Amino acid sequence: MIAKKLKYLILISLFSCTQIEKKEDSLSKNEHMLDIQKIEMNLDSYGVEGDYPNIVGEINFYKKQSSFYKSFFNPSLKDSSYSLTKNEIDTIYQLFDFKNGINFNSKYSVDKTDQPTSRIKIYTNKLIYEIEDYGLTANSRLNKIYSIAYKY
Repeated sequence: MIAKKLKYLILISLFSCTQIEKKEDSLSKNEHMLDIQKIEMNLDSYGVEGDYPNIVGEINFYKKQSSFYKSFFNPSLKDSSYSLTKNEIDTIYQLFDFKNGINFNSKYSVDKTDQPTSRIKIYTNKLIYEIEDYGLTANSRLNKIYSIAYKY
């Protein structure tokens, strides 16, 4: 009876070790997903003429999930929420590639007034990096990110 229990415990331990190895293998294959954990995005259109929304959102790269909330100053326009597809999340992740260091300025601006401002807070496994873009004219990669994330 004791020998049977011992065999059973050994089999369970072997199975558990195999599962742990498999998890570690999958993490090493997706190691790049560990660099950027999540981002918070905020499109502020306060003071901008027209019917531009304010958009607040978060993308969690671990869970491949996102949630965005869009609100308007104009009461005739309805507030709404949306999420991005997994493909859109992957595309944004690739556009934020930090493997060669941080290649974004922390501030961008234009010499005009009454422009929308985007604020992005990037959480990595080592630091938190913030980008503020007054006028939404930073660079082509950020503009691609805006076109995917800010749906209006």
